[in-house]
Amino acid sequence: MPRHFLYLFVFIALYACFDLVFDYDEAEGLQHVIIDAIGTSITLAGVFMLARDRLRTDQEIRQLRASLGEAERTLAQRDAAAHQAGLQMRHAISSQFDRWNLTTSEREVAYLLIKGLSLEEIAGVRDSKPKTVRQHATNIYAKAGLRGRHELAAYFLEDLLVPEVP
Repeated sequence: MPRHFLYLFVFIALYACFDLVFDYDEAEGLQHVIIDAIGTSITLAGVFMLARDRLRTDQEIRQLRASLGEAERTLAQRDAAAHQAGLQMRHAISSQFDRWNLTTSEREVAYLLIKGLSLEEIAGVRDSKPKTVRQHATNIYAKAGLRGRHELAAYFLEDLLVPEVP
């Protein structure tokens, strides 16, 4: 509930209290004073309940914001760690490509093969003929001592996918 509604109910409660005091001073009769007192009591109870609910809601919002902030910090840390791991993986792959003496074109094709693209898709990405890409792939496998794209991907990924030991 918006804060201005709470202020409105506080104003109504104060008005009811003043009305009760003035009615009592004017002695318009006990029945009228009792009815005003009941109405004022109900209004005050409502104000206190609204205020209590507002305080609870504000506290819950503060807790949720704190939780959100913590979750955002954790996510940022994980993103940074994942980014760093990706850079390390790319460096390791590049170093291995250096050891295999891959040409620039072979390196490009090898990266795309590891990503899982087909030879036709690689030809489209590189704006070259599928036969050229096939020849680069053959050269990559020969230089690496591997039998195909699956062994190429496994060469770099198998150490990342070790089973967890209970």
